[in-house]
Amino acid sequence: MTFVALLFGAGRVPAADTLGFVGSTQCGGCHADALAAWRGSHHDLAMQNATDSTVLGDFNNVTVRQGDAATRFFRREGGFFIETKDAEGRLAEFEVPFTFGVTPLQQYLVDVGDGALQTFGWAWDSRPKGGGGQRWMAVYGDEFISPSDERHWTHRGQTWNYMCADCHSTAFRKSYDEGARRYASVWAELDVGCEACHGPGAAHVAWAEQKDAPRPTAKGAEKLGLTHRLADFDGGRWIREPGDRIAHRSVARSSHAEINACARCHSRRTQINEAVFRGQELLDDYIPALLEPGLYHSDGQIDEEVYVWGSFLQSRMYQAGVTCSDCHDAHSGRLRAEGNTLCAGCHAVEAYDVPAHHHHAPGSAAAACVACHMPSRNYMQVDARRDHSMRVPRPDLSQMLGVPDVCSGCHADQGAAWAAAAIGRWRGGAAPPPHYGEILARGFLAEPGGEQALAALAADHTQPGIVRASAARLLGPYFPGQYALEATSRALAEQDPLIRLGALQALGDARGIPGAVRAQLALPQTYDEVRAVRVTAARQLAGLPAGTLAPDRQAELEAHLQEFVASERYRADHYLGQFNLGNFFAERGDSAAAERAYREALALSGDSVPAAVNLAELLRRQGRDEEAGELLRDGVNRFPDNAELQHAIGLQSVRSGDQAGAVQSLERAMMLRPEEPRYAYVLGIALNSYGRAADAVEVFRNALVLHANDRDLLIGLASLYLEAGNAEAARGVLKRLLRLRPDDAQVRALEQALDGGGQ
Repeated sequence: MTFVALLFGAGRVPAADTLGFVGSTQCGGCHADALAAWRGSHHDLAMQNATDSTVLGDFNNVTVRQGDAATRFFRREGGFFIETKDAEGRLAEFEVPFTFGVTPLQQYLVDVGDGALQTFGWAWDSRPKGGGGQRWMAVYGDEFISPSDERHWTHRGQTWNYMCADCHSTAFRKSYDEGARRYASVWAELDVGCEACHGPGAAHVAWAEQKDAPRPTAKGAEKLGLTHRLADFDGGRWIREPGDRIAHRSVARSSHAEINACARCHSRRTQINEAVFRGQELLDDYIPALLEPGLYHSDGQIDEEVYVWGSFLQSRMYQAGVTCSDCHDAHSGRLRAEGNTLCAGCHAVEAYDVPAHHHHAPGSAAAACVACHMPSRNYMQVDARRDHSMRVPRPDLSQMLGVPDVCSGCHADQGAAWAAAAIGRWRGGAAPPPHYGEILARGFLAEPGGEQALAALAADHTQPGIVRASAARLLGPYFPGQYALEATSRALAEQDPLIRLGALQALGDARGIPGAVRAQLALPQTYDEVRAVRVTAARQLAGLPAGTLAPDRQAELEAHLQEFVASERYRADHYLGQFNLGNFFAERGDSAAAERAYREALALSGDSVPAAVNLAELLRRQGRDEEAGELLRDGVNRFPDNAELQHAIGLQSVRSGDQAGAVQSLERAMMLRPEEPRYAYVLGIALNSYGRAADAVEVFRNALVLHANDRDLLIGLASLYLEAGNAEAARGVLKRLLRLRPDDAQVRALEQALDGGGQ
């Protein structure tokens, strides 16, 4: 059995829970066909030792430039090296021990010491030269990435041990020493091998070597010496009777074990637990991303790189029981058939691969099923990934919501309106059906009235689970409204843990909820069967006021809170993990632990402005104003165009009585980030407190042009009108507030004050 230590030559003993792994070569002794299919696959080539046969890039003393920065790729004594500037701007040489990926790009891992490997900022475009490849390519294109940018190759966001290793090796253990800031990472196999999906194989090998090994016929992986089975035991198969347009499964799929395994890498997620895969649920080790702005468009189409799972869960295919290996060979990763032939395995050719359905010339690129139902998007400039939601084209939604329109990919000169009209004619004039994107779009913007629609969507069992979970997640800004509270309570009782997770995340965004209500909703979830739900629930209870819970329940909560801390400790090598811990300890009143975490976040990334701002606030609360001010002034000097720092130093000026400085900094923060309504709100409050009520009104009114439904801005403006005796204007704002927040106590108080003033 071979184990590789990342600290080269250190002879490190492998972690205990990697000891059951035997390696793909031994698996191939019995499963030769599977091994042969796997050889040369993207999984097999996910990582390789850097050798003459594995390195595709040109390391023959080639220099590339971006701006005034030069990078040289060269060889020395059989090794591969990169000469470039380090994080301090000094020219240095770095050895390349591993390749990372293979096509359409091959990246390279750079050894920077302390056990850390970094993904370098230039990659080799391995496509054929005629297709634009065979060149060095800056990962972020023409955009110059400075050493202060989190995307720079020297930062923790580009550290292989933190970002990539879990999915590019088998049985990876990060083994990060927080005190020494050093990795001692180990893994069982230097790629995505058999046991990455099937689990440790030692017991299975022992079973197979028995002379008369029993052959199980019932469901149960343990009889094979395996920790889990990916194959179905329900006997289901896809059938299409004569006359059927679409195949159906002979029995409903009873297991999603395969998708659960694939999703560990093929999803956008945050890791919360270090454990090799033995068949456990995805949400035991990860918190997957839901449909949220920046990652997905409001109709669920992919936006950022989200790695398939989140889009596939929206599809009718998934709802019908389709799994990854129905279309992809599980070992080679290749499609089981090419072109429309693949789709024809389940969809009748005479119904779907004809102009009457696709309305394009037969055999043309536009007649391909994937052209309309699985549009692709490029990431890292040349890496095309298809949207796996396999949705029906809806250019009408593009008109309504501004989401991408697949038709305009080819018909750019006609546009979405033309495409919507064409599809309308194909449908015989029938109106397009309602789509959950219309509701999620309202939730993305926290529009008035969106609460009721989101609550209904979260409860709609005909919709995909990830859509319902996302609807529940978007209820956060509507708290403490009755619809939000009731919908969250229902969602927390759902069987799908993803929906429970979304409801708890909404609770984390909620304001104005009494501690007793928060405890009533979240405390039962700290006993949930999956870790992601438990730790998310615990996080919502960190700042409960003393006395909210009975002593015995408080003692139980403490144990759950420690599980949350452990989940963030797994990310102790990244500033976000430390930042989250700092916030947690600050809420708990543990100032010393909070300060340590914030300072560690800054040590890991000196550019972590949120950590600096929160640390400054923590110091201020302890009466350490001079330290807090120095921290903020240093930040502003380094990042004068950072709105958060300008805002923080503006607040400090308010407290110190420097009116001119306060207005200047708060105004600059608002100008730098007009998309953040909080900055305009605080500036308005400050101006009013300085006797400049008219200027405050102007700030609020201008900000509401961009943020028409922002609660705080509306309350602030209504209050100013009320103070000025302008009852008519105040009532106009109050009407908007009552539509947006009918159950908000502060809004009701304003209503009472206005009514009282008018009598």
